[in-house]
Amino acid sequence: MKLYLDTTILAALTYFKDKDAKRFSESNRLIRKCNEKESRVIISFYAIHELFLLPFEYQDEKNARKTGLALIKEILNINRIELIELLSREKRIIYQDMFSMSDRTDIPHAISAYVENCDCIVTYDSHFDQISNKIKVFEPCSVPI
Repeated sequence: MKLYLDTTILAALTYFKDKDAKRFSESNRLIRKCNEKESRVIISFYAIHELFLLPFEYQDEKNARKTGLALIKEILNINRIELIELLSREKRIIYQDMFSMSDRTDIPHAISAYVENCDCIVTYDSHFDQISNKIKVFEPCSVPI
């Protein structure tokens, strides 16, 4: 199985792990299952960028940069994580109309997962339900793995 993890999962595994034990536990359990089943775990530079920016909502710039870098290092050290490139301009144009979502910042994630032939998007973000007719969408505890 090939799973695309959006930013909410990366944040649950890192920045919010002490603040939301339930989401951390669910996301961490999913990563363990992926390792056991040898599933592919895909993340994008979109998610990495959003994760890096997350501390800026809570900390001053200097500390946020340090924290953001630490979060990225933590994610990239997870076994089975595969980082995919940003979408080309051409791919964004070709696929943008296919994914109509109320939160337009989620569209690059949806296109990336689709183009990468992922079986599903794993997220806590309900906006992705709007495209569940194009690609399956699950919370970590619901992924059929």
